[in-house]
Amino acid sequence: MLGYPGPRYPSLRRPKSVEELMPRARELVSQVGQVDNMSIRQDYSIKAGDKILWVVLSEYEPMVIEAMCRAIREKGARVDVFTLDSSPVAPPEELAAHEAIALGKEEGNYSYYYTVICDLIGTNTAKAMANLEKYSLIISGSAGLYPAMSGFRCPWRRFNFTSLEDFAGPFFDSSPELLNLIDKKVYAQVMSCDVLRLTDPEGTDVKWTNYKDKRRFVSDHIFARSMDLDYLYSGKDDCAGVIAGTTNHMGAFPHLKAYLEGGQVVKVEGSGKYGDVWREKIEEYKNVRLPYISHQVTKYGAMADGLHQPDDSTEGERRQAVTPGVFLYYECAIGTIPSIFRNIKEARMECYANCLHERRRSGVIHNGFGPPITTQQELIEAGLPWVHVHIHCLFPTLEGKVGGKTLTIIDKGHLTALDDPEVRLLAKKYGNPDKLLTETWIPALPGINVPGDYMKDYGRDPISWNKKEAVEHPIWID
Repeated sequence: MLGYPGPRYPSLRRPKSVEELMPRARELVSQVGQVDNMSIRQDYSIKAGDKILWVVLSEYEPMVIEAMCRAIREKGARVDVFTLDSSPVAPPEELAAHEAIALGKEEGNYSYYYTVICDLIGTNTAKAMANLEKYSLIISGSAGLYPAMSGFRCPWRRFNFTSLEDFAGPFFDSSPELLNLIDKKVYAQVMSCDVLRLTDPEGTDVKWTNYKDKRRFVSDHIFARSMDLDYLYSGKDDCAGVIAGTTNHMGAFPHLKAYLEGGQVVKVEGSGKYGDVWREKIEEYKNVRLPYISHQVTKYGAMADGLHQPDDSTEGERRQAVTPGVFLYYECAIGTIPSIFRNIKEARMECYANCLHERRRSGVIHNGFGPPITTQQELIEAGLPWVHVHIHCLFPTLEGKVGGKTLTIIDKGHLTALDDPEVRLLAKKYGNPDKLLTETWIPALPGINVPGDYMKDYGRDPISWNKKEAVEHPIWID
């Protein structure tokens, strides 16, 4: 169908006991080094006498929790498990809308939607618990920037293997060294381009000048757009076109089109409740000017990015956004991990956020619209929303122009860096390159890579299709 790759699904042997998980749990808790904002492995550096706060969601696999706790205690450390209820906040057909609903004026720096997706627990709550109980490490969340812990030095680390599929599947065995090389290749491709164009068979077609800013490097989340164009380039963003799709971080929604002019969403078509809330918010904030921010220069990039301590940066001039409105197209993030797949509970829309995994799969792009995350503190102080909404592209093609020549970064959902000779050579160190660098999961979309009518069979009701696909293609082979 149209040259797009056919569906592909993982086949895994289901672990029967906690004992089967123990070798991997011990490997995780013994990990030292390779720390990065979104890396799959975290430097826990657990030692005898440590006291750890591990925050989990009620949807986490109980056997994984038990295995990790045993492994931590084997090292002579203590662990308190704080479980938060992650029951879906709405019926499946309304879950996706809560991304847009979260664009409200919430108290302080707390956004329930964003906090549960990224950190699980509020920063103030975590700090109070850690101070009271004298924790030496907090393990919580799996996405986003590390929370700002001003005046508090207790390390905060992520946990990326929350389901049995994560623990038993190829994602666990992915080499951080190999993934880091893939990230660097993609980043270099993006930064070499003068102009970029993103297209997708679900209706996306958008183009922009790729300004030579010092955008930050984030593992498995390579930015194809600058995060601060409205500040750095005085509103000269020439990005225009349309971005369309049916999934965001929370779930799936009827087909939506977001039209962009000057790097900002100006109109939304379709999508049921998600689209309705978008339209309400666009109207509500259309005349709002984002506040002044302090333009900062760091050794890591042009803007202070929340990844590093304040003493890594120096404050310079203060700038204000030129264009009114808050739906800036600031996030065009490329996933780079080929072993990622949509988990069972996610396909059934049984989790709090059901499409977080897929955004990290190599070649998938998640597009974010809202205020740049670098302006979070200023937005909070101004009483403005600081979270953002998403549309995922599952089969994107991303092409750039380099001195008049075309460079293909993603080809119909396939990350071309996976074919790079240097990447394939390193992959041999860890196994068969053909296996390690091939996408574990490719979804089926009618009219795109399987027979059918896109809108009739999928676009009008993607939730029903995804549930059906999960039943017909089970992950467990036993």
